[in-house]
Amino acid sequence: MLFIYGTDAPLYHYPIVTTAMVVINIAVHFALMLFDVDPTPCILAFGDGYHPIQWLTHNFLHAGLLHLFGNMLFLFPFGMVVEGKLGWLRMLILYLAIGTFQGFTQQTIMLPSDPAGDAESLVSMLDDPDSPLDAETREELKKQFRQDLMKDGFGSLGASAVIFGLLAVCVIWAPSNNFDVYFRWSLFVSAPDGGVREWAISTVCAIFVAKEVFMFWMTGMPISSEALHLNGFIVGGVCGFGMLLLGWVDCEGFDLVSLLQGKPFVAKSVVARQKREHAEYLASIKPAGPPQAVVPKLAHQIQQVAPPRPSPVIAKKPTAQIPPAPLPIPTTISSATNVDLFDDDLALPDFDDGAVIVDPIAQAQEEIDTMIAQNRFIEAVREFAAIRKNDPVFVLHPRSMDRLAEGLIRSQQSKPAMTVLGIGCQTYPVDAPRWRIRMAELHLSDPADPIAAIKQLRLIDKEMLDPSTRNRYVEIGTQAKQLAQR
Repeated sequence: MLFIYGTDAPLYHYPIVTTAMVVINIAVHFALMLFDVDPTPCILAFGDGYHPIQWLTHNFLHAGLLHLFGNMLFLFPFGMVVEGKLGWLRMLILYLAIGTFQGFTQQTIMLPSDPAGDAESLVSMLDDPDSPLDAETREELKKQFRQDLMKDGFGSLGASAVIFGLLAVCVIWAPSNNFDVYFRWSLFVSAPDGGVREWAISTVCAIFVAKEVFMFWMTGMPISSEALHLNGFIVGGVCGFGMLLLGWVDCEGFDLVSLLQGKPFVAKSVVARQKREHAEYLASIKPAGPPQAVVPKLAHQIQQVAPPRPSPVIAKKPTAQIPPAPLPIPTTISSATNVDLFDDDLALPDFDDGAVIVDPIAQAQEEIDTMIAQNRFIEAVREFAAIRKNDPVFVLHPRSMDRLAEGLIRSQQSKPAMTVLGIGCQTYPVDAPRWRIRMAELHLSDPADPIAAIKQLRLIDKEMLDPSTRNRYVEIGTQAKQLAQR
């Protein structure tokens, strides 16, 4: 038995649609039980042509409480990972798209079968007014017969195929991230080590898919629930790959494509958008008025000024007009002579030599430093995030990263503080050990996550620690291990 209760995948949205789908599935099941409604028209019928409304409705029906509980147990963690990257609107579209399309493929595959004919003949016979059975008995028999037909392959119901589709999306978008798992050998037999594990999403996916493939093969490969689950997995995989290739989701280089090619995958549409946004950003911070940024002049562009020299005196004879002697060619360029050393098309703009050179990066860093100095830490981190969205390599100086992170921690903003420190660790390896120790310490605060703290500590090269930092490293590590064993 497997229970998933958490993940370390980076999530940026609350699981609104995922929670809503769990509530809707439970509400529909108990409403049908309470009001004794026959769900057969909403079940995905096999061998009875196409019924588009059933492609959607069958995803919200379940055959019993155990079926419902098992599905909801995995719908939430899988949906949480997907929606955490997509947001509620795209998650809603994806959920309904997987459910509807896999319903269409199921009904298409089962078109050659004809169990519906037997069902209709028996139901019509039971509806005969001359039947010796009373109305209550006829209704009970019809209900039981429909249930038997469903068990024998008459139709399909349940959210299982959608859940397998979401699992496929998870393993495509975050294969190396982990699920926090509680494992038991059975309901009454626990694992010897307590059963608390941390398994990669790819490992969980492999377990689920291997089980379905094994059962599908052992039963002679019929069109069974295992085949329908795998159908949902394939549909979800197509949707997940499609959204990744179109740039509709940002997996930050942790997706399956990036893992296989050994470098972060960025969709072409995303690259084009980033270039456009970066150009707009540079245009927005360009100073108004005359241009201030200057191109330094090269040595051969600088005009040399000749020292003053007396004008040549030409002697005159009273009897004849003597033409003036030719002036010697100066070896330097006169200040009165403006020589264009380039063609007009290639000439550089002649700005004032005293103009100020403006560096947009330095200007942005200075603005954020000013916010930090004024204790406006929330504004500073928002500005930092906005600039990095357009310029992913933008960073602050190490001291500024320190002050910003500590200010956010004092403002009860631990999550953005850890994000800032994480960026710092990637940029400044020398400062990374103490920043990782600080992040591990934050992971042990309320709510405590000792597994995440241990992960941070494992990334530290202990040889780079000074004695005081090493003592702090040991202290945090001991505390994290004690919490993890509880």
